[in-house]
Amino acid sequence: MSRSFYPTIAIIIIVVVAAAVLHSIFYISNYNQSGGTYTLLYPGYIKNFEQIQNHGNAGDTNPNPIPTPTPVGGGVACTQEAMLCPDGSYVSRHGPNCEFNPCPTVATGVIKGKVDVGPLCPAVKNPPDPMCLPTAETYTSRKVILYASDSTTVVNSMHFLSDGTYLFNVQPGTYVIDIPHDGISGGRDLPKTITVSAGRTVEFDFSIDTGIR
Repeated sequence: MSRSFYPTIAIIIIVVVAAAVLHSIFYISNYNQSGGTYTLLYPGYIKNFEQIQNHGNAGDTNPNPIPTPTPVGGGVACTQEAMLCPDGSYVSRHGPNCEFNPCPTVATGVIKGKVDVGPLCPAVKNPPDPMCLPTAETYTSRKVILYASDSTTVVNSMHFLSDGTYLFNVQPGTYVIDIPHDGISGGRDLPKTITVSAGRTVEFDFSIDTGIR
């Protein structure tokens, strides 16, 4: 083997190693301090990288800021969260502000009625004693409860209005109307099961017996 062979091999190795090192190095060709943008040259193409804000700065309280949504096709890539709608369906977020899509519009029904409370005195007179007539407080101090069809799950409740009326806006379905049973008072025709269809109103009037005799 020729003596010139070994120096030739050494030169080739040095050239290959140097080329590999140079190939792996990024050359910073421009840095815009005000805009915080590096323009980096890489063999075959040019690529811009935004400087990570506040990274490694002295006194930085948030060295790893949360990234903003990535622009995609003129909009933003929103998270995959979903919102439960009253009808049981789900809606997702959409751009440009990642707001939730509106829930489907579902026609509701109405349950309403009026309550009669009495007697308010031990003896009923004719004409009635003005002191024994119901007042606004007679109604507003009492409550009506709307249960689900299982008669256990409370869907809604309210105090009667000053004229003794009540009203519930509900999703179509079956419900139970009742009052609290925490005293001597009781409701006639209660509990009452009511089925409501979309866009329909069901009226149910009932009486509360105070137990006064």
